[in-house]
Amino acid sequence: MSRNRALTIVDLLHFDKFSNVSFRTQNMNFFVILSISMIYGILFISSNSYAQDSLDQSSDVYIFVQTFVRDSDGVLVHYFENDKFTDKNLAALDVFLDSEAAQGNAPEYDIEGKKFQLIQRSKVLEIDSFQLVASTKLENSENPISVSLVRYAHDGYFLTPGDELTQVWTFFREI
Repeated sequence: MSRNRALTIVDLLHFDKFSNVSFRTQNMNFFVILSISMIYGILFISSNSYAQDSLDQSSDVYIFVQTFVRDSDGVLVHYFENDKFTDKNLAALDVFLDSEAAQGNAPEYDIEGKKFQLIQRSKVLEIDSFQLVASTKLENSENPISVSLVRYAHDGYFLTPGDELTQVWTFFREI
């Protein structure tokens, strides 16, 4: 057997044939253990870095929206639901929710000694032109200037004339 020949995997598996294989195997085991521990560390850190509560700590309001699109025959074509929003105007949202609650549209619930309000708002639109919708948003258009309250982006869907778009917004907040 030539001493200049490179070690193969088969040679590395036969520890007793070469005296320096033991040292190489120990180094290899060290690097394998180090690599595996680094991978686990990266996975642990990255999995915790994206943790998010469904309740926004700064506003104490839980928002959930359902979007239904039905064609002109009444067949359900698209359905979206979401409780993670990319844009929130919390100050304007609080004013809007206070206005909705003042109209008597907010039943109150007592949960473990805390009072909560449930506010729901539905919006139905008849579509009269071809459209591509890539985000869902709620705006307060009671004033002359429309104010965006909440919005989230999504993959999108097409609307055709005769479609009916229904959005059901649900807000749950502590009072």
